[in-house]
Amino acid sequence: MSKEFSFIDEMDDELALERVDRLLKMKELRIDFAKNHHLNTHGQRMNFKDNPHLLPLYESTAPQMVLQGSVQSMKSEFVVIDHFACAATGMSVFFVLPKFESRGAYVQNRIDKCFQMVKEYQKRKTEVISVDNVVMKSFGKGTIKYVGSNVISDFKEFPADAIYVEEVDQCDQLNLEYGEDRLRGSRFQFKRWIGNPSTEGYGINKHYLRSTRQEWHVACDTCHELVSLDWFSTIVDIKYDIEGLPTGYDLMDDSWRAGKEIRPVCRHCGNPFSRYGGGEWLEQNPDSKIEGWLMTMMNSRLNSISEMFERFEDSFGDDAAYQHFHNSDLGIPYSPAGMCLSALLLDSLKEDGYRFVMDGRCAHVEGNRSIGPCSMGVDVGKNFDVKISRVLDDGTRIAAFIGEVTDKSELFELSNMYNVGCMVIDSMPEAKLVQEIQEEFTCFVWLCRYGSEGKDARLKKDKKARVVTVDRTSSLDRSFSAMKKQKVVLPENYSAIMGGDYTEEMLVAKRQSEVDKSGNVRYIWSKERKDHQRHADNYDLIASQMMVNSIDTLADISVG
Repeated sequence: MSKEFSFIDEMDDELALERVDRLLKMKELRIDFAKNHHLNTHGQRMNFKDNPHLLPLYESTAPQMVLQGSVQSMKSEFVVIDHFACAATGMSVFFVLPKFESRGAYVQNRIDKCFQMVKEYQKRKTEVISVDNVVMKSFGKGTIKYVGSNVISDFKEFPADAIYVEEVDQCDQLNLEYGEDRLRGSRFQFKRWIGNPSTEGYGINKHYLRSTRQEWHVACDTCHELVSLDWFSTIVDIKYDIEGLPTGYDLMDDSWRAGKEIRPVCRHCGNPFSRYGGGEWLEQNPDSKIEGWLMTMMNSRLNSISEMFERFEDSFGDDAAYQHFHNSDLGIPYSPAGMCLSALLLDSLKEDGYRFVMDGRCAHVEGNRSIGPCSMGVDVGKNFDVKISRVLDDGTRIAAFIGEVTDKSELFELSNMYNVGCMVIDSMPEAKLVQEIQEEFTCFVWLCRYGSEGKDARLKKDKKARVVTVDRTSSLDRSFSAMKKQKVVLPENYSAIMGGDYTEEMLVAKRQSEVDKSGNVRYIWSKERKDHQRHADNYDLIASQMMVNSIDTLADISVG
């Protein structure tokens, strides 16, 4: 049984099979309408050849769907066809539009026009006694009611089997909750949420974050890896200032010339590729039972990236226009600036004349030792990522060693060479190994556990086990703040550390919003595979604070 039917285990057999049967009928009708009958407002047929990403959407049998997207992404065309298919199977459809005042224009221009142009729709209108006005319409064996979200009285006295909410962000959010109440007595309770996003965690994006978050990926012509058509990783490289504010950008396709189409650049091999090749939808949150689709202009061959780039250039530097580009062209919410480490911030931390000696995957002060006292942070993975700092009385950390070593004997040697007073090491995933380090090393060694995400800023310690538990988000916020306050010193040749990997690992994580299971929006630092040095620096900060004062003073470090 497909993933869409995961609800079967939660229902009695008869009800579950009835739902499955209705979803399969909807799929059959939806594909038939789209391929053989439907005409858009311009009198044109659906074009799956130029929009291969659309067919999997029409083949879905999900009871709950979220379509977050840009304008001209054909998400609204899907909604028209899908709610016709839903009604045609005999269900009652509750269709919510943002405003009562705009309902008449929508019904006349999008719905009535379809009935006038498409014979199949005309035929199904006459299957039963017809109701036909701007509020109610009969279609097949079902009924559709169109309402405005701003009129609460419209949300009463209509038992529905399915709810469709068009342009969620423009709707009255409180009244939408009453809309879902219309489904309580139904055996089906199908839901569709559609719209352009505005800001993170609000409206359509709140629903999308809870969904499977499917993104369209295209195979690179050169390396054949699947690449997400993401504007900021394949089209432009944004430059940021110390505060994380965007200051400039580079077009990634350096082969582009005026008059030609800009091509996305593969993040795996660095070569431009055609977005018209074979592709597939990949889920970013596969555990969700709500199907979510990101519909962006970049997915469709009908939209020019060169024209999108012109709009991007016009918007850059104008906050309102820049948000409009995010929402309308890319179909993504606008992310507030200042939520990531920037190359310029790292650059501001370097001290002229202070240089490291490069030694393979390690970089260190001349002589590879220090009289200290030094703090030491260690992130545990395939190898040990290490940050050692000489700590001043005011808490400033002057980098003395940064690099990657392979075994605990090297860590032991480093701790002695740099007169480390306190080491904080990642407690996972090698629990037995780090406990051995804690027992065998001569310096104080604390194991660090990341606890909750953005819930509890307090720092907890178990003195007996020498284990410190920190909120991951709050802790990374503090190390970010320490850099913004210039409490970190790097060598002037830091960009050469680990062949450039150090810089990449420091910059890769972004502070972004997430919706928890209770529907609350919170901020977390993204979890990347190559952010080991970022966490080594974070553990080094904790170690330095334990040396300078008490561990509890960590809570006094402000963020901002």
